[in-house]
Amino acid sequence: MALLVPLVISLVFAVPAWLISVSTTTLIEEQALAEIKTKIDGLLDMVATAVEGFKTETDYALQLFAQNFPDPFILDSSTTVDVAGRPTPVLKSGDQPINLDFSMPDAFTRQTGGVATVFVRQGDDFIRISTSLKKENGERAIGTLLDRQHPGYQQLLKGQSYHGIATLFNREYMTKYQPIQGENGAVIGVLFVGVDISAPLRTRIKDRIKALKIGETGYYYVIDAKPGKDYGRFVLHPTQEGVNLLESGNDPVAETIKQVLQKQRGVIRYSRIDVKAGETAPREKIAVFDFTSSLEWIITGSAFVDEITRAANAKSRQLAWLGFFTVVVTSLFLYLAIRHLVSKPLKIAMEAAHCLAQGELQAPLHHQRTDEIGRLLEAVREIARNLTDMATQIRETASSMHSVIEEITENHQQLTHHAEEQASALAETASTLEQLTATVKQNADHAQQADSLAAGARAQAEQGGQVVGQAVAAMTEINTASRRVADIIGVIDEIAFQTNLLALNA
Repeated sequence: MALLVPLVISLVFAVPAWLISVSTTTLIEEQALAEIKTKIDGLLDMVATAVEGFKTETDYALQLFAQNFPDPFILDSSTTVDVAGRPTPVLKSGDQPINLDFSMPDAFTRQTGGVATVFVRQGDDFIRISTSLKKENGERAIGTLLDRQHPGYQQLLKGQSYHGIATLFNREYMTKYQPIQGENGAVIGVLFVGVDISAPLRTRIKDRIKALKIGETGYYYVIDAKPGKDYGRFVLHPTQEGVNLLESGNDPVAETIKQVLQKQRGVIRYSRIDVKAGETAPREKIAVFDFTSSLEWIITGSAFVDEITRAANAKSRQLAWLGFFTVVVTSLFLYLAIRHLVSKPLKIAMEAAHCLAQGELQAPLHHQRTDEIGRLLEAVREIARNLTDMATQIRETASSMHSVIEEITENHQQLTHHAEEQASALAETASTLEQLTATVKQNADHAQQADSLAAGARAQAEQGGQVVGQAVAAMTEINTASRRVADIIGVIDEIAFQTNLLALNA
């Protein structure tokens, strides 16, 4: 019992400690996820604010570029101009053709540092006919089509403008496409301006996102979610910026990127091996992500779960050691206390009970306790006293019974003696009766002989009839007396039988 109670106390401490540890880890993880989500929300607000500033700047730039074309735009489909080997309809501003006239775009570039382009519509395509944008080899980017998969293509066909960030020859631009409408309202071309935001995008957004950390190795990254050739590309990443894992196909993280692009906002868990850290076993990683419509980016915060819960795990270990130390000290104290207050007194009571079971009714039970154990010992002592009193009463009763038994034995001996005397007397009576019976039988024989003699002499003693009659009468009386004697003998035999029965019962 002294060991059982500390064990139970240990379980009582251990189970809540374990539950607290699990709850703490879960709570820390939830808090970490909430913190990541809060930071992402802040980044979304920051991006939205920056993008609005970029859009305002781009709107002003487009107005500035459009001022170079004060006259109405006219599309002359009857005349074509060869632009980089592609025949294109002539687009005019008033009477001035724009095809291959680079003066207006170049003036805009000199004035603002941005780039400008004019597109002409041919069927459902938009062809670049004038631009200040140059390729890496210095050639102007003309004669090419606006990709029909471009996110602004459908809007332009509907006569709607489009804002968006584009990467042009390794430079980031906030772009605006403004449809050119003819006299009948039909879209006949597009004005394009792009403001180089590489530096402000880096300083205002990318550097701030890259500076954020989660735990020891966790980080934030940005995925391009715009439909098109850059879909799935890392806009921002600590080690893989500009890489599109969807094109690799065999990267284990590609599946995670697909899930992020499909869901656009939420939380996912996956396993990852940190090869750069020399790890060989996968660890659970968590990603929190959200979508920003202003840039069509998905901002993601990713970290290993054990890193964001490391503080909780350390606190859990501290609680575990504290709980273990508390349990050990408490158990030791309870063990000693129970041993002193319960086990030893119970052992004394058990030994006293054992002595009582062995018949030793004078077992010592000295104590000065008033608690339950003291009452138990007092009860054992009372049992011993009661058993002693009962033993004394039993001895006295046994002594009295012994006297009674001796008296009964003496009476029995006397009865036996009297019975023997009665048996002897009955034996003598029986002997006498036997002699009497023999005499009666002899008399009967004599009577029969006399009767026989009388019968034989009847003829000869006809004269002595009177005498014979008297003799016959006398014999009749003798016969009657013999029967009476036989009856007496029967009575005596009955008495003898009853006497023998009494003697046997005694």
